[in-house]
Amino acid sequence: MVVVMESPPKSQTRLRKTLNPGLTPTALPRRQTSAGFMILAMILFAIGGGFLGPSLVLGAGLCSWIAALLLWRRLARSQLILVITLIGLGVTGIVIGHISGQPLPIDRVISRNHALLSMLAAVSFLRMVTFSSLPTDQQYPKGEKSYLRTLLGLHLFGSIINISALQIIGDHLRRRGPLDLLTALLLSRGFSTCAFWSPFFGAMATSITYAPNARLGVLMLTGIPLAVMGLGYTWLSARIKDTSHLQTFCGYPLQMEGLLVPLLLTSGVLGLGALQPALPTLTIITLMALIVTLALQLYRSGIRSTWLQINEHLTHRLPTMSGELWLFLSAGVLAVGLDQVVVTTGLTLPIESFNATTAIGVLTAMVVAAAMGVHPIISISALSSLLSPLSPDPTLLGIIFLASWSLGVVINPLSGIHIIMQSRYDIAAVKMVRQNGGYVLTLLLATAALLQGVEYLMD
Repeated sequence: MVVVMESPPKSQTRLRKTLNPGLTPTALPRRQTSAGFMILAMILFAIGGGFLGPSLVLGAGLCSWIAALLLWRRLARSQLILVITLIGLGVTGIVIGHISGQPLPIDRVISRNHALLSMLAAVSFLRMVTFSSLPTDQQYPKGEKSYLRTLLGLHLFGSIINISALQIIGDHLRRRGPLDLLTALLLSRGFSTCAFWSPFFGAMATSITYAPNARLGVLMLTGIPLAVMGLGYTWLSARIKDTSHLQTFCGYPLQMEGLLVPLLLTSGVLGLGALQPALPTLTIITLMALIVTLALQLYRSGIRSTWLQINEHLTHRLPTMSGELWLFLSAGVLAVGLDQVVVTTGLTLPIESFNATTAIGVLTAMVVAAAMGVHPIISISALSSLLSPLSPDPTLLGIIFLASWSLGVVINPLSGIHIIMQSRYDIAAVKMVRQNGGYVLTLLLATAALLQGVEYLMD
């Protein structure tokens, strides 16, 4: 499931509309402003921890919890119930472990998912430089080529700026009338396939966090073919279902300039990773997201405009991460609690070894859980603890985590994608889930074949 950035309360929206562009942080609610700067501090501590060691990691974790506490009032009721449930289960596991003689893992609770959250927050800054690459007023092309360019453009932009790309392109397509189901499927699948490979996606950050020895380059190489297959399936199914729809499709153009940010980021991440292999992957991604944003913004707009944009992002955009903060922090507490239970009781899954066949079964179970409304981060954090006694191969583990995220968000009726489709574009989530059944099954089989192939090559 993709976490939807929560919209600010109506009172804050009205406040922003009445104030001028030079709005200062002091004019905003203190909690919101303070939370934004706490998230920035979390990012900086996380980067420092990657270079200087664990002494700064605890600082990043503390900043993330402080920011979350400042923003807890922004949580919807359903989010609050989920967070309380996850933390309650995690604390129960920690207490069980402590009663059995395990030390209290306070430091792990504080800093469990700090690197993941720092990467997501740093990547959000890319909105500042990516949106300027998106065309607004030019004539929209028509036809099957337009469909393909829209699908590819959404995929590339989505791989960088996350779900914002879906909303931007979806809003532009809606200008010419209500979205139909085939267009909605283009949006959801074009975006969700990013989770198979994008290093700037929450799925990759989660996979690397819970399969820590997985190599980014390997996961990208194995994920790209699955993403291509997902995009190809979407295009071919659209041709089969309604050829006239493709011939009259009025799409969103992909410009070559728009490829600059993805190319810079991917090259920078892979290059720095090769030069500094000891650096944690999430540290590299977090750092490169900030460097590329700052460099491009300074080049395009100058110092003053860059400062205003950063200030706007700190005080308005970062505080909308309340949902992500609480979800990943509470999932971290759950994971630590399960770790304690596993160590104390020896609790394991009824599996003797973790191989490709086992991985396929686990992935299938995760997709089924997603169809029942379970968030991927919950499945991943729980299974990582239960599978740890088997010492699973990190590559196989990383692949199924990525695939469970990509397939889970299109089969989960409560996912962020479907919430947006239903609330913003009036496309029923139930219809989307039904249409995605064959797609998910096909990609699940493709992932199963990939897992078998990867295991064969490793052997």
